[in-house]
Amino acid sequence: MRFSRSGNRWLSRNFDELDYGVTTGPASVLTWSVGYFLHAWTSRLWLRSCIRVLTRIALGCMTLFDPMLARRTAALDAIGSHYFIGSRSEHQTITPREMIAYYLGADSRK
Repeated sequence: MRFSRSGNRWLSRNFDELDYGVTTGPASVLTWSVGYFLHAWTSRLWLRSCIRVLTRIALGCMTLFDPMLARRTAALDAIGSHYFIGSRSEHQTITPREMIAYYLGADSRK
């Protein structure tokens, strides 16, 4: 399963957050999405391989923007994967009300 940053934080609510980071950014997600969209049109293996190569050639350079985008809170809604490092706590470290403030994406109401 794939959870959002907030979803993973809630699942890890009995841990103190030590670190969080983006491992796959929005540009990589866009490249994958275009590739899989084009794959949906054929089941021929050779054509799917060609699509994969051409998509990576055409859009692969965009993935160079991922490190820059990973620092922008508006891009957090579009990341492909992230990590959470925490330390076990004896109590719940974040409440449901605090979860609302934890969200940092583009639609944040802060």
